[in-house]
Amino acid sequence: MEIYNAFARLYDRCMDNVPYDDWMVFLEETFRKFGVPRDGIVVELGCGTGEISGRLRERGYDIIGVDASEEMLSVAMEKEYDWLDRELERAGFGSDNAPENSEAEDELVGRLSERMVTYLQQDLRNLDLYGTAAAMVSVCDTLNYITDTCELTEIFRRVNRFLDRDGLFVFDLKTETYFRDVLGDNVRAEDYGDAVMLWDNRYDSSAKINEYRVSVFEENEDGLYSRSDEVHVQRAFSEEEIRECLDRAGLALVGMYDGYSDRPADAKTERLVVIAREQFQNDKYYGES
Repeated sequence: MEIYNAFARLYDRCMDNVPYDDWMVFLEETFRKFGVPRDGIVVELGCGTGEISGRLRERGYDIIGVDASEEMLSVAMEKEYDWLDRELERAGFGSDNAPENSEAEDELVGRLSERMVTYLQQDLRNLDLYGTAAAMVSVCDTLNYITDTCELTEIFRRVNRFLDRDGLFVFDLKTETYFRDVLGDNVRAEDYGDAVMLWDNRYDSSAKINEYRVSVFEENEDGLYSRSDEVHVQRAFSEEEIRECLDRAGLALVGMYDGYSDRPADAKTERLVVIAREQFQNDKYYGES
């Protein structure tokens, strides 16, 4: 069963309490600390609807967003075109009373288009980029959807392959504490007026597997509702498992933190944030010296 289909249309409303701006403060401070250039290429893995990618673009980074869901990427691209329209209006173009100057408008559209996020539809286990990046980020527990340590290691290997020399990798994972103590075996319901979402969660502590069934009821023009169902499966990884996967992939662990803060992770941590760096590889091309 595919995921993030009908759910993609409700995703941003469902996640309206996520502190993206606070996360951005942490990411920017980390980028500065480790020397990620402001105009450097940054890749977001599991970019979803582009909330973080768009914020990074606004700060001047050259952004590539990667996600497996066509529907989520469609929402993300809509946001990019909305941003383009807003920038044109700010410059005096795009409105009914805007001056007719197609050459200047075309020039501005060209410059803005170069700044837009490049979105790629790829499975992270098969990540394939056309070059290397100064940094990669993965937020909102994307990597919890990987339920096998071998597959997680393969993703880390590909990250290492496509990072610049000493490039930075920042990612987060929900912890077993979160799955067991916060989500547990709970049911959640959200009414958005024109749609209703039911979220039925189950956590298997022995397998460290969290499964939640999402049912979306969307109102049609005739007043009836269409139902769509998705099953999402995530896994909790221990800190030791993450260390081992990073080590096998050749990435150097910098630190593990309690959420997007400078506090070290502990047993109460619900969202684990990990910082790692690329390590020199003899068989990797680093460009002209």
